[in-house]
Amino acid sequence: MGSNVPPVDAVGPSHAADLRAARAERTAPAHGEVERSAAASLHSRGGRIEIGGRVAQFSYDEAAGRVVVAILSDGGEPREIVRQIPAEEYLAFVARFREMLGVLFDDLA
Repeated sequence: MGSNVPPVDAVGPSHAADLRAARAERTAPAHGEVERSAAASLHSRGGRIEIGGRVAQFSYDEAAGRVVVAILSDGGEPREIVRQIPAEEYLAFVARFREMLGVLFDDLA
């Protein structure tokens, strides 16, 4: 079981830090990637889960970078949104806030 590969710490502190950072980049998903992937997976199956007559509909709001869950009413079509998490007002606030940050940092550059 003799391996010719030295342990990470044996190659020097600077190089070891570079190796750890490279390993973390390969294994850590990008910000929002997991949420986007989960929402896309649900969307490909209709984006809905039925729970006791009500329906939970999942989507991804790109502007806010958040998964959105809408609880739809029981009964006939068209179903109405009973509750949305996060609320529409929150999503609008986050989108506007991100836009303002972009303007701020564009002006600073």
